[in-house]
Amino acid sequence: MFNYFATFPTGFESKVRILLEKEFRARIFHLENGFLDFSLSRKLNKEIPFLSNIFALLDKGSFQEKMTPEYVISTLRIPQLTSLVGRHRGTFRVMISFKGSTVSIKPRYLNDLESRIRSLSKLQIDRIRPDNEFWLFMRSSKKWYFGIRQTNRSSDKYDKGEIKTEIGSLIYSYSEPDKNDIILDPFVGGGSLLIQRLEQYPYTKVIIGDKDINTLKKASRKLGDLKNISIKKMDATNMSEIKSHSISKIITDPPWGNFHKADLEELYEKMLNEFARVIKDDGIIVIITSAKDVFLSCLKQNKYLKVIEQVDILISGKKVGLYKLSRNL
Repeated sequence: MFNYFATFPTGFESKVRILLEKEFRARIFHLENGFLDFSLSRKLNKEIPFLSNIFALLDKGSFQEKMTPEYVISTLRIPQLTSLVGRHRGTFRVMISFKGSTVSIKPRYLNDLESRIRSLSKLQIDRIRPDNEFWLFMRSSKKWYFGIRQTNRSSDKYDKGEIKTEIGSLIYSYSEPDKNDIILDPFVGGGSLLIQRLEQYPYTKVIIGDKDINTLKKASRKLGDLKNISIKKMDATNMSEIKSHSISKIITDPPWGNFHKADLEELYEKMLNEFARVIKDDGIIVIITSAKDVFLSCLKQNKYLKVIEQVDILISGKKVGLYKLSRNL
């Protein structure tokens, strides 16, 4: 067995468990807020789309309230590292996360740990731009984990307002992807949410729209050579160009900022009416919004749609609601 620990977007704990066990046959030892400890029967050789950063586990344990990172470092059992860093020869640094914050430690303890790692791995120290990172996580749950980073999503670049890869992967998993999907996103924006769905799972057809033509051009460039995609200037409150009950999945991120409440209520009310018209009887709608009270109020007035799952998540530090809807048959 190969042992790992990982971070992931807060709020998706139950979904991460389901996906890891179903798609990767993982054995999960510990799962908490945005963090988990698990094993796989095979060595991981690629990123897992819905996890933020993955670490190969070297040692783990528990600690008492008064124990410091220095104390944990002095007790670390570090195995021979050449098998883990054999294809990553070069440099390394040590990072410490204490209850969610990156912290520094006393130089004597850092120097000692670096010397041990250097001896066991033949790597050289580089505290600025290393090839490898060794991390000690001390969690609020009083558990600690030490490992070598396998992925590095923190280096990914995103435009303003774009949804991170791992968040997008988790959001679209609620739509139950299927190769026969006919997907609609009438608020496509930059396309960051949709493109992750299209690149990772098969589909039949996709219709994307937005009221802003420049936004559509940007999304078109990002979607590149993906096939069976129809791009239209579209008003989500009046989609007369789309036939009734013709869409199997709607996955979208409608506007939820810089709106007066009355304007947002009107937008959501009309949007939901149109979603109810175009979605198939067995279709699924996935919507994210931070205007949760307005959205739920409008949904309550809509007799054609119902919530089948609701999750509170964080996106760019904002509290956001994820809603999975179906027709109210």
